[in-house]
Amino acid sequence: MAGSFNCPKCGAALQENAQFCPYCMTSFAVRQEIPKGKEIKPKRTRRIIAASVAAAVLLIIAGIAVYIHIQLLPVCLPSEFRERVPIASEKLGVDELWDISTFESVRSNEKDGNTEYSINLNLGDSFLSLFFYNDAKEVSAVVWDVEEQDVEKAQRLIACITDTYCNNFFTDIDKAFLDNSQYPHEALETPFERYFTEGVGRTDIYNRFIENGGTISTDCFDMNSRKYLLSFYKTRRSDSEKTLYDIAVYIEKI
Repeated sequence: MAGSFNCPKCGAALQENAQFCPYCMTSFAVRQEIPKGKEIKPKRTRRIIAASVAAAVLLIIAGIAVYIHIQLLPVCLPSEFRERVPIASEKLGVDELWDISTFESVRSNEKDGNTEYSINLNLGDSFLSLFFYNDAKEVSAVVWDVEEQDVEKAQRLIACITDTYCNNFFTDIDKAFLDNSQYPHEALETPFERYFTEGVGRTDIYNRFIENGGTISTDCFDMNSRKYLLSFYKTRRSDSEKTLYDIAVYIEKI
């Protein structure tokens, strides 16, 4: 039969264009696989993802850099203190209260590992003692024998010394003594902080003052961070003749 062919399975004669065998149901249709196209994300979406990843990486790097910078803040040695103090003094406006060119060592105790320095003050009979301990990881500074009208000036000097040692780490150091709301001042239960006064060689002097009828009281407050521990003291000494103040700070680099 022209235009016909036999089913390859059952042999039945079929028309040329038959798609299947009606006798054995064999299909002759050719199956074609349609290739799948590649899944392409929109370019805008890819740009957004790339930008987000880049921003996250930059934030992580910045955070690590800040952390390393804080961890590696160097200790302020006396030689560095001498170089920094004129800058802090001018910034805080205390140049007229002292002669920073007179910064010098007055006493050294190798056994205790501390050195005492002084700077001449233009503040009546007041004088300054600055102690470096433990390879300069700890510092104490005291303005002694301050008259009541000069207390605020002495506090500014102590703030300047703190700013110098901490290299401007505390941006509001000049307001520390004045801002009682942010840095609450507390009265010590004892007349003075024995740990601090022993460090600056004042414990025996204070005790003799009390034995001779004088009274002593101390206010203090802390101002701390991840790198520095700061304790400020204002000690009031009063007897029958006069009242004087000692304004101090203890700094420890963590």
